[in-house]
Amino acid sequence: MLGLIMLVFPVDGVKIGNISTLKFPQFQKFFFDEKPQYADISTIIAAADSSLNDNDSLVIEEEKPGKQFLQFPPDNENALDKFFNKLESANSDNRLVHILHIGDSQIEGDRISAFLRNKLQQKFGGNGPGLLSLLGIFPRSTVVQQSSDNWKRYTNFGKVDTDVPHTKYGVMMSFSKFTPFVTVRDSTGKRQIHQAWVKIKPSASAYASSKTFTRMRLFYGPSSDTLSLALLVNDEPATQLTEVPYKQLNVFEYNFGATPGSVELLLETKTSPDFYGIELGTPSGVMLDNIALRGSSGTDFVKTDAQLWSRMMEELNTELLLLQFGGNAVPYIKDEEAAIRYGNWFYTQLMYLKKAKPGIGIIVIGPSDMSYKEGENYVSYPLLPNVRDALKEATLKAGGAFWDMYNAMGGKNSMPSWVNADPPLAAPDYTHFSPKGATYIAELFYDALIAAYNDYLKRKKTEESIKTEEANVQ
Repeated sequence: MLGLIMLVFPVDGVKIGNISTLKFPQFQKFFFDEKPQYADISTIIAAADSSLNDNDSLVIEEEKPGKQFLQFPPDNENALDKFFNKLESANSDNRLVHILHIGDSQIEGDRISAFLRNKLQQKFGGNGPGLLSLLGIFPRSTVVQQSSDNWKRYTNFGKVDTDVPHTKYGVMMSFSKFTPFVTVRDSTGKRQIHQAWVKIKPSASAYASSKTFTRMRLFYGPSSDTLSLALLVNDEPATQLTEVPYKQLNVFEYNFGATPGSVELLLETKTSPDFYGIELGTPSGVMLDNIALRGSSGTDFVKTDAQLWSRMMEELNTELLLLQFGGNAVPYIKDEEAAIRYGNWFYTQLMYLKKAKPGIGIIVIGPSDMSYKEGENYVSYPLLPNVRDALKEATLKAGGAFWDMYNAMGGKNSMPSWVNADPPLAAPDYTHFSPKGATYIAELFYDALIAAYNDYLKRKKTEESIKTEEANVQ
């Protein structure tokens, strides 16, 4: 009886109103179709497990799943040398080198970023969780954050609030305010005074390097009204500020004697400035900031004010943009031409960002494998490799480096293997990594980054030896 139903049931199913569609397995597919072959990821997991205990003396000799080089433009294989030079001397120069890790929901909650930050800080110095929004909209593994109810966060990606009269969002592609854009007056006609607060504590689940910080910096925009700011450290008054912030980018800085158990900002004004972020870190070493843009395909940068981007990157001493996109575009790419158009669009974003800070290093991490349900099986989106290739072409054309996450995790039909691993390395949505899976992916990328850095050190040593020999000859 079931076989007969399979034979006669419509291929496209039967619509039930406008809500859903009832489907039934097709006879041919159920009994005779070959099941998809899922990727064997055992060697990839073994490589990641091994690398977690490595001493960073890594050289990737052969590219294969689990071991992927950073790919450079053919005419510029030293594209990251300036960044590597800054990274190498971050502590000795007594400057904090920022890496902005900007991506889609794959990095939300500090996934991937937290591991990379910890490894880089262990190797190059520095502490702290980095940039945070004044209004945290999703839990982070690095901090525990609370705020008053009158905060509102505005983004330049996803659904953009039409109340925002400008495009000044800063490097976090968002800002927070605690007063409306429209002036609010009380019953006497006077403008109301508004108060707000934000309290941040290190998270017990954070890496040790992120739990420690000795400096706070608050970044905010201009206002015509007086802003009163009070800082509480461990619930005790530490300092206060009263000013009319008139600069395009205002920075409030405070240095702690030791890592505080809690930091709290008390704010009061009639018209709130736009608050672009709060940084918790140290004056030197390296900082990797987690900036998750849920739903973004990485094509929103050109809609932001370039001057503010430039100013913030200079203030932060940003030397690398680590961009991770593609996943939100994959389900909507219907043909090869659409993938090419997406790549061209992404290229314009990269050139826009490079113009905001000439000479900045860029690494693009391509999309992971992603699966959709076809019949009874989960299979890779057919045009995912085309999206990956389009992003790679755009990145190399813009003078950046590219890392192929799709190949690193096993390529076609590898996501189901990550989902079905024990313990699971990806979520049941067949798109996002689990915390453990995110750690593995972060380790595989870190291996590629340090392999490129070690290659830079080798080239530098060779160049210095040649110069020394030439000097001795003279």
